[in-house]
Amino acid sequence: MVVNDFTALAMSLPRLQAADLRQVGGGQAVRKSVIGLIGAGTGLGVSGLIPAGDSWVSLGSEGGHASVAPRDEREIAVLRHAWRQFDHVSFERLLSAPAWR
Repeated sequence: MVVNDFTALAMSLPRLQAADLRQVGGGQAVRKSVIGLIGAGTGLGVSGLIPAGDSWVSLGSEGGHASVAPRDEREIAVLRHAWRQFDHVSFERLLSAPAWR
């Protein structure tokens, strides 16, 4: 079977041991709940898992191509700057793309 690299990484997540995990943010982790995976590299990888009985369903995704949605004036300025070169500004373009000219 051939799968996207981040889909393969997501499929490995349930096999991690407690010592391999680190809490990010507040709250309590919910066992056997939806798991998300994101990472920057040559692109912006996005995947996840959904529990399905005793197994998991992996999510193939091109989430890095989602459009940037600025939340404040500084982020709007970044978007305006990127629009000078690109018609579509995705998260992948801002986080993982080759250096701008």
